Amino acid sequence: MVLLRPLRAYDEPRSHSPPLPPLPKIQGLVDPAPYLPLERVREGHPKAQKAPDPESYSIARQSKLGCFKSIKKAKACYWADFLAKASPNTIWTAKQLVAPRKIPRFPSLPDASGPVAINKALLDHFFPHKNPLPSRGRLTGKLSAAPLKSEEIKLALSKSSPSSAPGPDGIPYSVWKKVNLINPTIILELLWPLVAFGYHPPSLITAHGVVLDKPGKASYDSPASFRIIGLLKTISKILERIMSVRLSAIARSKVLLHQN
Repeated sequence: MVLLRPLRAYDEPRSHSPPLPPLPKIQGLVDPAPYLPLERVREGHPKAQKAPDPESYSIARQSKLGCFKSIKKAKACYWADFLAKASPNTIWTAKQLVAPRKIPRFPSLPDASGPVAINKALLDHFFPHKNPLPSRGRLTGKLSAAPLKSEEIKLALSKSSPSSAPGPDGIPYSVWKKVNLINPTIILELLWPLVAFGYHPPSLITAHGVVLDKPGKASYDSPASFRIIGLLKTISKILERIMSVRLSAIARSKVLLHQN
């Protein structure tokens, strides 16, 4: 199933002035100086409208051309300066900026005639049917389970990106961070019973799947030419991070991890 994240649009007050050109898409290199000539452009347009003579139109046109030439020259200077100061951490940003825009490919499978059939074919390929696990029966508390601490939740949330896409519940990490900041006991009381009983409910493991095409494939008429990114519920990921930290500490204490 392809998941499309809705984009939020914020309405801004409209004006009769010509819109500003987009700022250079290079972080840390935006300078307002190239946009100062726009003031001359905005002064020239009303003059040309009030006095529609060739001279006024010529002045407005020249100021407009000079403005865009200044912006183009400034962007070139910024780009050259950006490349000159590129580091291993920013060189990939430069590569993404100059790379051509990738055209997304929608799965077109020969045996699937519609979206429902394509969805079923992808699920059967990536998640083949397996026999269900036997029932665990009645759950019993684990006396050896260490109590869950607020510091563990805070550490797990610090490693979670607010911009990460949420799962089927639609709750991003930013919401959990605010909840934990206001009342740390809420997440603690939600997750502690799961830790105490050593149980991860199947309801927390449901996910949305985003289908992405693999680059460089000769054809895209097979599910093998695509990959799926699973978007789990964020509360489930928080619990997984907490248990991962605990298991890593146990593995290091038992010398179960390789030194490298």
